[in-house]
Amino acid sequence: MKIKATALALAATMVTAWSVAADAAYQVPQTPAAGSGSTLLFSAWFTNADGSGDSYTRDVGQTFSSFTTASAPSIQIDLAADTNYNTFASAATAAGASIIWNVVSAIIPTPATPGILARLDTTSSQDLTAGDVSNASTVAAALNLGKFMSLLNANCSFSATGSCLSTNAANTWNINNPSSNWDALLGGVMGFDSTASPGGTLKFYNFAASNQSSGTSSVITLVGTGVNPQVFGLSSSGELTWNVGAVPEPSSWLLLAAGLAMVGVIARRRVGQQ
Repeated sequence: MKIKATALALAATMVTAWSVAADAAYQVPQTPAAGSGSTLLFSAWFTNADGSGDSYTRDVGQTFSSFTTASAPSIQIDLAADTNYNTFASAATAAGASIIWNVVSAIIPTPATPGILARLDTTSSQDLTAGDVSNASTVAAALNLGKFMSLLNANCSFSATGSCLSTNAANTWNINNPSSNWDALLGGVMGFDSTASPGGTLKFYNFAASNQSSGTSSVITLVGTGVNPQVFGLSSSGELTWNVGAVPEPSSWLLLAAGLAMVGVIARRRVGQQ
């Protein structure tokens, strides 16, 4: 099993483990022109038939600027290790409700960067091309993210992992509450769905708005190119990933070990016959 241990150790070195201090606030999009932008925010929620439901947010440990460099980070987070997420997922199961999730970050330079009023990084369940998103929508979504983060910062008691759980839809920072300014359409301003269910994956796009006009389109860029699947994924067991090469399942290791053992047996027989 030395091969397995070595491979797992190699995989571990490829992925950075992220954590934040307890009671840490999320970094909002409104930052100095040279700033790194907002926290990369993972949000998940479920809605019951009566409009109630829980919502969960987590600091992914990156900022907007992490995805504007040539070498994008690798992200692999076991949300199931977070008590808040377990409580949230268990409540969804008990209610028979479906969880949806997205990942978003933004930057609104203050003062504004020449030529750029706002930028937004967001997941999407749809393929997006030039002309699909207006500048006005990009700016509005970035502002909505800031409003939502500010509500979370003002009301949440963050866990050591930077997560926040709301079990009451009456809370203004619960995504099921319209006052949260947050939903699958990023506050009702986008024409595409930014969410998926656990077990699904989402592409990640960057929008750049040069003004606030609804008649002009943001520059749209699909984030991530390379050998690893650069999409955000959330497994049914609660593992959030981005830009992570596939690691074989335990059953694959067993097959590999069995194959190596068979090769060894054949080699010994040949030596004995000689």
